[in-house]
Amino acid sequence: VLNRLEQGRPYGGFSTPAALGCFLIMAVPAVAAWAFGKRGAARAFGLGAVALGGAGLVATRSVSAMAALACALALAGLRGRVAPRLVALSAGALGLAIVAAALLRTDAVFVPTREDSPWRLRAGNVRVALEITRDHPLAGVGPGGFAEAFPQYRRAGDNESRHAHDLPAELLAEWGAPVGLLLSAFFLWAFLGPVFRGGGN
Repeated sequence: VLNRLEQGRPYGGFSTPAALGCFLIMAVPAVAAWAFGKRGAARAFGLGAVALGGAGLVATRSVSAMAALACALALAGLRGRVAPRLVALSAGALGLAIVAAALLRTDAVFVPTREDSPWRLRAGNVRVALEITRDHPLAGVGPGGFAEAFPQYRRAGDNESRHAHDLPAELLAEWGAPVGLLLSAFFLWAFLGPVFRGGGN
């Protein structure tokens, strides 16, 4: 936490800058869609909120959040749900933001072996989840059990975490392989299904 504060990255009411970034990438497109459907003062207010949210996203310097938004925008564009001009403008802005964040955080983005690299820390969380699954393949350690089991598998230099930061890995660890795989498939369908069903508006 102190390391992230030293970097000057905002948290908001969230536990990490990445969590705030993920909230913003869900909220900003919804507000933008609402604003484009309005006129006058309401549209100006909505677009102002979008600009503020976009500035907050850039301030988090969360490369993963911005990359996730870019992927979502690309999928929506492929399905014809977003105007091509808007996709191009948004993609250009996101590309610049991602490059800027990567250059500002070269230690975190380009040096994954560094002790405080988020890539290395998150990989450790996933490794722990898979080791828990290996030891409890059928029933897992129960809902919410990842946090309790984590210290038993934690190695020197690993993160201190209550979650795996990877939904399928955490589901496998807590529910076991059979149910965890089914739940992972359900969430994949729930999140990606609306993108691939139908077209147009």
